[in-house]
This record gives sequence, structure tokens and C-alpha cells, in this order.
Amino acid sequence: MSDTQREPLLDKTADEYEALRKARSRSGQSALATLEQARANGFAYDASGQAPAPKYPGLREFGEWPLADLRASIDWTPFFRAWELAGNYPAILEDPVVGESATSLFNDAQAMLDQIIAERWVTASAKVACGAAGARAMTCACSPATTGRACPSCASR
Repeated sequence: MSDTQREPLLDKTADEYEALRKARSRSGQSALATLEQARANGFAYDASGQAPAPKYPGLREFGEWPLADLRASIDWTPFFRAWELAGNYPAILEDPVVGESATSLFNDAQAMLDQIIAERWVTASAKVACGAAGARAMTCACSPATTGRACPSCASR
């Protein structure tokens, strides 16, 4: 980096990060555990209490799932963030700074979702696979024996 551009870039970056910190401080983000805390709180494996095999191993398809059934499961937080409204749903609707705008936007989104569901603009379907898996040294150890192929995250390594 050039000597003349280094300091202005560092200053600009520091200012941007400070603005981001301030914007996110209002968002109500819950405290995250450190990696060490998460590992200490990991699942304690007990070989004597081994979980049963999946009732339906392998690949399963769920087609044409009604969107009205899925509506209650929508996490609206990313929607609000896309509109640059800081906060987590549903608390953002009561936020003293952005609550009014968030509520108006949410109501518009609900009306559009009503139309999407009524007119069947899109349909929901899914494929899931259940198979044997385990952990070795904090990495996935999926078994392709039950699904016929390797886990996508394992295959990418």
C-alpha cells in the first residue's frame, strides 16, 4: 500500500467499524459464548444411551408444503436487516427508534405474503437425508453408507 493512502484508509476503516459497532449495539444481540465455552458445553456422548437409528434413513422428499403452515416459522430478522433496520424480530417492532418503520414494513410484507399464499406464486418443497454421523476432532464424520453420497460439507474438504 502506498505511503500516502495508508493512513487515510486506516482512518476510514476505523470510522466505518465504529459506526457499525454503534448501529449494532441497539440490535439486542444476545451474548455469544466463546469457542472454549461452547466446547465445554458440548454434548456429552454416552455409548450406553445411544440414540436409535433413524426411522426413515436415507433421502426423503417433502413436496408442495403449504406456505401458510410455514408462515409462523419465518425469521423476519434478516428481512429487516436487508432494509437496514437494526434489531431482532419481534422486538424490533417495539423499538423506540425504528419500531414505527419496522411495523409499517412488516405489515406491508404480511399483505404481500397473503397474496403470495393466496395466488400460489411459489411452492415450498424440501429434501432431507438422515444417516449415521459422528464427530472426530471437531469435524463432521458423516457416513455415506446410509445416503449413498458424502455430506456436502465433508465432500468439500
